[in-house]
Amino acid sequence: MSVEMFETQPVGRHGHGLPEPSGVDARPLAWLGGAALLLLGGAIFALGAIYWHEVPVKTMPAPQAFPQPRVQTGERAELQQIQKRQRQRLDGYHWANKEHSLVQIPIERAMRVIAQKGAHAYDPITAIPGALSGPGSGAERLMTPSSVPPSNQSSAPAPGQAAENSP
Repeated sequence: MSVEMFETQPVGRHGHGLPEPSGVDARPLAWLGGAALLLLGGAIFALGAIYWHEVPVKTMPAPQAFPQPRVQTGERAELQQIQKRQRQRLDGYHWANKEHSLVQIPIERAMRVIAQKGAHAYDPITAIPGALSGPGSGAERLMTPSSVPPSNQSSAPAPGQAAENSP
């Protein structure tokens, strides 16, 4: 193609002030736009028909009046009963478990027992075997040999050592 086929004209000077040159026909573009709109309308109509066919029509239920509130008139008596049961539980002696191995004592008595212990009030009640007594006790056990001899030693001698009690 040669450059001579195209005329270069300033913008807005496409013959008689039209935005396109006179050789471009707008009818196919109008038909294409109309077809797109027709397709869009058909899709909307088809989807609407499917919606109205598949979704059941539900009528709104008739309005109902709310039931009258049922106010409890014995709230004060109920509160007093609950507080009485709680006071009896805190002020009485009873078993704390089903095995009858723990007894719950009145809270006033428990506070006096703890106050009598003084600085040792929060010490464990029973010694747990193998439990550490403080943060440094684990390190102390590692550094000092145990005074209790090991109970289960293996019968096989260590490599490089002769068995002393061998026949």
